[in-house]
Amino acid sequence: MADSPGKSWLDRWVANNMPSREQMAESRWIRVFGRLGPRVLHSEYWRFTRRSVPRGVAMGLFVGVFFLEGPAARLVQEGEENRARQETRELTDAQRDFVRLYGGYAIVLLLLVLGLLAIAGYE
Repeated sequence: MADSPGKSWLDRWVANNMPSREQMAESRWIRVFGRLGPRVLHSEYWRFTRRSVPRGVAMGLFVGVFFLEGPAARLVQEGEENRARQETRELTDAQRDFVRLYGGYAIVLLLLVLGLLAIAGYE
């Protein structure tokens, strides 16, 4: 703490653990984007400002819906097939964990939308 009195522990942690732009460019996960790689590395997307952080969180939540929708649809379809056969099956631990994750995700997404609507209505 004595080495940087003006910075909080979170600032120091981010500075120590945040990869550099060069490390990001070399990442195999960024190379997956191919032609879009340079766009993904544009500095505008990696700044921490009061506008860019909420924008990134909102986009992450929006994109996350697409990755969760497939397993959720399969789980619902399996439940409907069991109901059609008049069978009752308990959820496995993995399915139960997924239902909790999906439910929590939906609640956070709805609260975010509600907050945005409240802010828009207040202004």
